[in-house]
Amino acid sequence: MADKPFCLSKERVLIGLLIPCCLAALVFTSRRLEHFSFSYEKYTYFVPNTKYLELIQGGFRQVLADAYYIKGILAITDNFPSYSDKVYWVQKNFEAAITLNPELLQAYFFGGVVMTQDKESLSTGIKFLESGLRLNPLKWEIPYWIGFNYYQLGDYLSAAQFYQQASILPGAPNYLKSNQPMLYYRAGKAGMGLLYLKGLEASVTDPQQLDWIKLKIEWLSNIVMLEEKVREFSKNYGRLPKDLNELAEEGLIELIPKDPFGGGYYLDAKSGKIMSSFSQGAEAGRNKPNEAEPAKGCSSCKQ
Repeated sequence: MADKPFCLSKERVLIGLLIPCCLAALVFTSRRLEHFSFSYEKYTYFVPNTKYLELIQGGFRQVLADAYYIKGILAITDNFPSYSDKVYWVQKNFEAAITLNPELLQAYFFGGVVMTQDKESLSTGIKFLESGLRLNPLKWEIPYWIGFNYYQLGDYLSAAQFYQQASILPGAPNYLKSNQPMLYYRAGKAGMGLLYLKGLEASVTDPQQLDWIKLKIEWLSNIVMLEEKVREFSKNYGRLPKDLNELAEEGLIELIPKDPFGGGYYLDAKSGKIMSSFSQGAEAGRNKPNEAEPAKGCSSCKQ
């Protein structure tokens, strides 16, 4: 039996040409997607607008909140082209989670505190927490975390204001109330810190806390008085005094007051602020106040 001649139809030819072309296109496309996947990640993965999420009701709302929370947690360990992209994507997922369930405190913490590591991310962390505070205004942790971020930015006045807001909310720890004067002091507002302490003194009944507050009142009162005398000296002589001894030499003070925390006060030559070891963070010893010492005998004031 004679062999039939082999004949290729046009369809077979076209299929034979298309298969390798499709394979080549698939390889090329996959490599391009692999190269650009992270660059467009925040556009590839979609989080619905919070206005639409607010319309969701029933049990599905909690399920979806947990899903976005888990998604945000997993994104913390993912690779991104830049840290700002990572912060953006993580916070978008946590924003969706707390919109659906404002009680998810962990989402506030991870999105607003854990993700902060530089000035830019601290600022976005503050914005994220402030939007969360509108959803959950009675949790003391949220204004506390906002204050903590402001503290890291060096904005001590804003930190003190948010710490104060946190301190009056249910369940807030007592240390939030007693730490605020230090922030006012670092913000250059020692007088505000003193007023706050005097108001706090009238409301405290615990003997230990009251003793501690009285020490801080004495400490800040001395600073406020010395800073007023430094301003008076500058007005009279057109310059800052060399040190606190010069205030006594010119008759503006009789004695350099004793620092109740034991470190001694001294004048910062650049800023004109009154400093002490306590203001530098050395709160280790809660020493009882001693009697004031003569101005020229305060060696620690020249540190």
